[in-house]
Parts: sequence; structure tokens; C-alpha cells
Amino acid sequence: MKARELVGNHGKYNKATSYGAAKYVKNLQFDKKTGEIVTTGQRPVFDEAKLREEEKFDDPLTSRRNQENAGGH
Repeated sequence: MKARELVGNHGKYNKATSYGAAKYVKNLQFDKKTGEIVTTGQRPVFDEAKLREEEKFDDPLTSRRNQENAGGH
């Protein structure tokens, strides 16, 4: 998932290239002029809770297939 890559290697991304994935990363800030990711005192962290919350709204058939592929019921 791109958001996990963004957390681990945020230096290779900017606001445009992280579009969509950035919403799953906490403590991520961008320079307003350049769009580059700004280094702050807080490390970027993947937001697992946000991903789980949004998965609730996925198509039920797709969600069921994902569970089955992951070994769920």
C-alpha cells in the first residue's frame, strides 16, 4: 500500500505524488509553497484505524472476497 511506503520513505514523495495515500498517514505536513513533505518533530505514522473505518464502507461483495482471500470466513 502506498501509504505504508510513504511512512517508510517519505523523502521520495511530495503533496502531488502522495495524493490519496496521505490521508492514511498521521503527522504528515507539506510545505505550502513547494508541496514537499516537511520534517517536523513528529514521525509520520500509518493510521490503521482510518483504513479500517473506511473499509466499512467498501462494497460488501468486495469486502467478503478480501476476507476470504485473507483466510477469513
